[in-house]
Amino acid sequence: MNVRIALLAATVATLLGTANASAFGVVDVQRSDGATSTYSGAMITFVGKTIHIRSADAKGTMVIERDACSYRGPIVMCLPTRFLLRQDGSDRPINLESGTVYLNLTNRTQQLPLSSQRLSPRSILLSVHTQRGTSINVKGTIDSGDFR
Repeated sequence: MNVRIALLAATVATLLGTANASAFGVVDVQRSDGATSTYSGAMITFVGKTIHIRSADAKGTMVIERDACSYRGPIVMCLPTRFLLRQDGSDRPINLESGTVYLNLTNRTQQLPLSSQRLSPRSILLSVHTQRGTSINVKGTIDSGDFR
């Protein structure tokens, strides 16, 4: 297995921990070798143009910068332009191949365009694929912050 993929998977696993807290969000990680991990209890907040997804044990945060946002009916769709893992006082940039962020900022459940998937009120659906072949998916309730 590629050492960088293993390092990324281990970092995400450590970042997100396994402690169950108040479940604001669930993070699913699938490595290029097919191994998967699920982490619940992530806290999801907006900080300016970034989305912060903090681990249940508060030991680390994924920071996703978003841009090129547009409305698809009541759903906001954005492209993630920068992704990093913040842990132990340092930021580790992760190179993205692709990704999409869907936001339901309304107080009603909304249908995603061209999909059978529905998003609960004040929720997020995020999917990124790294250049190293790892997929990270997040679904959950937005805990705090304002969309700008």
